[in-house]
Amino acid sequence: MFPAFVGASLEYGNAWATRDEISFDDALLGGSIWVGIDTPLGPIYGAYGRTRDRDSAFYLVLGRIF
Repeated sequence: MFPAFVGASLEYGNAWATRDEISFDDALLGGSIWVGIDTPLGPIYGAYGRTRDRDSAFYLVLGRIF
């Protein structure tokens, strides 16, 4: 059996073009949950992420995450 992993994250931030634009009022809140297994071909992760505004996405990642 391959080793399995589970995790969760909570993020708060955004990306701005200049330092003067940085504001907590524009920041976004989001979170994700994920599961993964370590296989002989490398890790495989499945994840689900969602923002406070209810935007969401599913992810399937093969290989190492930077």
